[in-house]
Amino acid sequence: MKNRNEEIAKEIIALALILQEDQIDLNFVAKDKILGGKEINDCYAYLRINGNPFSSLDRPLGVIDVFPASAPNLYEPFIVLYEKANLATQDDPDKIGYITALAIYFGLDENDNWNLLYQPVGLVRFKDTVNNWGEYQTRFYGKKYLFNKNAGNFEVANNWKVTANYESAIGIKHDEQSTTFDSHRPGDAECVIMPFQEIFNLIKHNNATEITIYSAIQNGAGKIFHSLIIAPNGVNPPNAIMALELSNELKAKYANLGQLCPPNCDRIGIKLNS
Repeated sequence: MKNRNEEIAKEIIALALILQEDQIDLNFVAKDKILGGKEINDCYAYLRINGNPFSSLDRPLGVIDVFPASAPNLYEPFIVLYEKANLATQDDPDKIGYITALAIYFGLDENDNWNLLYQPVGLVRFKDTVNNWGEYQTRFYGKKYLFNKNAGNFEVANNWKVTANYESAIGIKHDEQSTTFDSHRPGDAECVIMPFQEIFNLIKHNNATEITIYSAIQNGAGKIFHSLIIAPNGVNPPNAIMALELSNELKAKYANLGQLCPPNCDRIGIKLNS
């Protein structure tokens, strides 16, 4: 299988180390627009914010774009977080493999406007893979960041209250049969962890000038979890389905290898290239 990370490393020198990572199976992370659109639209049925129904204003939750226009590419804002995720893997000299990742935290300000936080994460592997599956332990880099749209970059977040605001405001139907929206409780997701390989390939193979982050629902055997998926260039479920290329795993698709934390805060399983 073609290693698409080679194209990224060749184009962006600052991302050359991505070739030293365990290489993810991108076919496994892609989600087509029909399935992605359903996960987004399910938010209307399963989520409330301070008792109010989810509205069109609640999607997307965030947009990371190239701004100002002089920014060379959409990789640029992510590079500082990618480098810190690499640092988060350096304290484990006995590791036999690793992957860099980004944790995206749900957040709301005092006016119920979405305000996401971002934290670099190192995923380190100490065991051999089994059937191309790797088990990774998480190493969270200490600081969290916010995206400053006016400056076009990530800045250290000094106020983490947005996470607590989210937890106090969100209401979730925790299973398919529930008739009530319960408050956030232990075991509900606080963030979604996404490998940088996934993000960078989404940019590369869609010529993306923006990444859109959508609220989504994960349904696991009838159990409901608030999640996130990311899309290139505002891919939106009401739009006509775009032509897909089988040779291009993330062309016109959502990326959704996101690991919910909790429950997957300490250990994560990831499908790798054969």
